[in-house]
Amino acid sequence: MPDAAPGPSASGRAPRFRRGWGRGFLMAAVACGAVVALGVGAVLVLLDGQLPGGPGGTSVAADEPYYHTTAELEASADLVVRAKLGTGRTENRDGVTNMVAPAKIIATAKGGAVPGSSIEVAYTPPGTSSEAADLVPGKEYVLLLSGGGDGRYYLVNTTQGWYEVDGDGRMTDREIFPDVGPVGLSAGVRRGLGLVG
Repeated sequence: MPDAAPGPSASGRAPRFRRGWGRGFLMAAVACGAVVALGVGAVLVLLDGQLPGGPGGTSVAADEPYYHTTAELEASADLVVRAKLGTGRTENRDGVTNMVAPAKIIATAKGGAVPGSSIEVAYTPPGTSSEAADLVPGKEYVLLLSGGGDGRYYLVNTTQGWYEVDGDGRMTDREIFPDVGPVGLSAGVRRGLGLVG
């Protein structure tokens, strides 16, 4: 006798069949696609339809840490010095342009730089981007530096890695980010660098 179709159960209802995983998988895939589409849409709205750097997306912005406290800023540096910046030269390595300048050490608060010696400091050339350090040859600065594998030193941050020292030996605290306020240096570092105030 051929197989008969299942009949009603004792309760009078037709038996239930288990659904395969296909429909659940399809629903999950559609949900994931919707989440991705919403995420991409949100990013485009935030960027106002522009790629980073403007319509062409060609400019390079520094991707660097911002230090919220004096302790974080000072801890990030391998070397904290008061130095007079010399005349630099522009150098291009691997498509990255840096200004490389000698800095004559006046005083050291952290690291092994000896007063009277010189080190090479590499930084983004002034005027090339909004994040470039506005360093001027012949002026005196407090520099917070990290050592590079190439024997040079680099600012720990293009905006927080340097402070101008005026003719009276006072360090200029500048308000880098108006919503946060200035992150200065500790009294111990200021004393170590022979700064007034």
